[in-house]
Amino acid sequence: MTLDYGIIGNCQTAALISSKGSIDWCCFPRFDSPSVFAKILDNQKGGSFEIVPTSKYTTEQTYVKNTNVLSTTFRSQHGEFEVLDFFPCYVNQSNGFESFQEIHRIIKVHKGNPEVKFKFDPRFNYARDKTDLFLKNGVISADSEKEKLFLNTNLDPEKFMWAKAIELEGESFFILSYNDIIHTRLTDSKKLLELTIDFWHSVIEKTTLPSEYKEQVIRSVLVLELLRYEKSGAIVAAATTSLPEIIGEGRNWDYRYCWLRDAALTVDALTKVCHFDETRKFIKWLVGCCKILQTMRGVEGETKLSEKILKHLDGYKGSKPVRIGNDAYKQTQNDVPGEVLESIYKFYVEYEYVREMTPEQWASMVQWGNAAAKLWKKEDQGIWEFREKKGHYTFSKLLCWVALDRGAKLALKCGDPQQAEKWRKIAEEIREDILQNGWNEKIKAFTQKYGSEDLDASLLLIPHFGFLPPDHPKVLSTIDRIVENLTEGCLVYRYKSEDDFGKPKNAFIPCTLWLVESMYLAGRKERARELFEDLLGHSNHLGLFSEDINPYRKELLGNFPQTYTHMALINAAVMLSEASIKKPVCKIRLE
Repeated sequence: MTLDYGIIGNCQTAALISSKGSIDWCCFPRFDSPSVFAKILDNQKGGSFEIVPTSKYTTEQTYVKNTNVLSTTFRSQHGEFEVLDFFPCYVNQSNGFESFQEIHRIIKVHKGNPEVKFKFDPRFNYARDKTDLFLKNGVISADSEKEKLFLNTNLDPEKFMWAKAIELEGESFFILSYNDIIHTRLTDSKKLLELTIDFWHSVIEKTTLPSEYKEQVIRSVLVLELLRYEKSGAIVAAATTSLPEIIGEGRNWDYRYCWLRDAALTVDALTKVCHFDETRKFIKWLVGCCKILQTMRGVEGETKLSEKILKHLDGYKGSKPVRIGNDAYKQTQNDVPGEVLESIYKFYVEYEYVREMTPEQWASMVQWGNAAAKLWKKEDQGIWEFREKKGHYTFSKLLCWVALDRGAKLALKCGDPQQAEKWRKIAEEIREDILQNGWNEKIKAFTQKYGSEDLDASLLLIPHFGFLPPDHPKVLSTIDRIVENLTEGCLVYRYKSEDDFGKPKNAFIPCTLWLVESMYLAGRKERARELFEDLLGHSNHLGLFSEDINPYRKELLGNFPQTYTHMALINAAVMLSEASIKKPVCKIRLE
């Protein structure tokens, strides 16, 4: 069984709903808040909100077209009904973003008189806090010492609360509100549904779609927009914690934070399809809160994300430990300035019309460039966040080169030739160092780290970043070695060398998409398309991807849905479609 879940959200938090219509994961009020439903991490203790017909049934799940509104249709011998799940969010009359800490569930009977039971079983604080249910004035209240959920419905609340059979007819409404007595009338739920549908449609209407793979790009854009924290512009890596990279092993991490690398590459992908506002907001957040260089942040700029283990939860399919927080925030990852400056360079120089960079923004760019100049000779923990294995990782050196190459070009645009020349010289020094020490003549490939023979799929991105031409003999040879040693069918492993937890057993989905790009750029266009279309067949039933996939069982694994994967999917689809986003000549000047 793969990850058969859909996601709904309001650009502040999210919920996962199974193909059977059960809310199995939800956190309030933010993506990284403690869960109120966590059945996905413990089938018995986690808590859920389930809808169960009393007779044998089947379900079919889709999204309302071009939205993040989820539709689950139940069919049984007694009838058919549809459940529409959504977080209300919309643009108000003042052109401001509006959302509520509410989940709405609308049930529409399409045929017959289906009979169902409901299981409403919230468990606050990752199922650590005692939760009591009360019924008062027709509203169901779930209370813990610190938190409350309120549930209002037009069905019989006592039958609902005690999981007694209820015969459905017409339309039924549920409004689940966090820590606030419900201010939305049940009769307003349909209006909020319309506004929410209109909001997500507006997101897609501003998207410049490639000529091919439109549906896949639309779904990916909707995922990335949902996982963007509207208040700040930060983008979380995924909606979940501790969905394992490998079943039964310890590679279980909390991804509900903003990795600057992932977020920078994500806004770049969104910019490719003309989502400029998201990049502007991310840059503003970056300049405002990231004066201390750190690999990752909380969605409002938090710097301390201490890792803890929840021993009482059994984990997804028994995969312990369940972690909250992520100690990767303490790590040294020297590639990050490169991804940041790459996305900002593209935004200001390649994609935008005439823009003005403020002195504060330029000072931040100088900070990132100088960081790369300082760090490039030092060991780090690399893009894969090795916990105990520092080294001179070739990808980190490559991205330090990117940071200084793009920084120098930005400096010229901003009228600072001295800074440009300083960075250009260091970039050239890094380039020579990589060509001398990152290349292994014995295996005819760029390797994971200096002096190693281990291959690493991140080096498929060498032509993507313009370090060498895509048809350069060393690029082509590296592609060939990776295909020979790191692929299983269309699926690509990050590496196969031993890390902190042993040898990886599952493929990393973004790496397949990087292979698609590198193949295409190298002129192997037909093979690139074959790889891409094969990969598309491995999504879940809604077109969603996680981070990892078992190459033999084709089971999606890892946190879900995964920003990195959907970002790389957009990049590959745009390239394969040979779509060209308008790139006007751009002048940048300091205000």
